[in-house]
Amino acid sequence: MRVEFNRFYLQHTKHGKMEISLVPEGLRKIALLSYLLQNGSLAKGCILFWDEPEANLNAKLRVKLVDILVALVKFGVQVILATQDLFLMKELSLRVDTGETKANFFELLEERPIVQGENLDDLFQIVALEAALEQYDREQDVI
Repeated sequence: MRVEFNRFYLQHTKHGKMEISLVPEGLRKIALLSYLLQNGSLAKGCILFWDEPEANLNAKLRVKLVDILVALVKFGVQVILATQDLFLMKELSLRVDTGETKANFFELLEERPIVQGENLDDLFQIVALEAALEQYDREQDVI
């Protein structure tokens, strides 16, 4: 991503230079990370707070997003995410299981104290997982 005449552009390999407003929202967020790294706003020792980073990204791009987040952590950026996306949580948890990175997972529910774990499996209740299992049960009833 680059700035020209106070406008942001993304250099796309297939489509050439594209004004950032024409780029899909999910890719725009990833391009913004690149821009923040390039201009030094996101550097070693910084903290990245990101609410629902998976929004507007398909599953393949979510895997790439986790690649980027793990690389940022290895570079020395502390990454704090808020997500309700089971796919993203599981992908991050897999990276912990393989020893690629370390993480802390938190369960924030009104009816109980905060639960913390080093892996997704350490949490007592994952609302997204429960909803997915309930949907699976309803699907099996239909089939």
